[in-house]
Amino acid sequence: MISLALELGWSIHDVRTYMTQREIQLWRAYSEIEPFGEVRRDLRIGHAAANLAACFTGGRHKVRDFIPDFDRSRQQTVEEMQSRMRPVLKTVKKEDDNG
Repeated sequence: MISLALELGWSIHDVRTYMTQREIQLWRAYSEIEPFGEVRRDLRIGHAAANLAACFTGGRHKVRDFIPDFDRSRQQTVEEMQSRMRPVLKTVKKEDDNG
């Protein structure tokens, strides 16, 4: 939901207020077929960088060499996920309580 809010330029509150759960689910499904946001921007920049490198070196370069790798091979534990999300959830709860 956060990436959808960022892409739309909305707050999480706006997404919750103005979208139905069904719409949010459709956006999630769509992003699986046609990614948007930072993932897509990284891919576009990777293509551009690979082409630019090829122009200057005369060689062929792989797009993945120019895309950040955030080491997604290591699975986070539930405790790690909870500890990383705790500050975010506190902020969201405060916003919900105030608004």
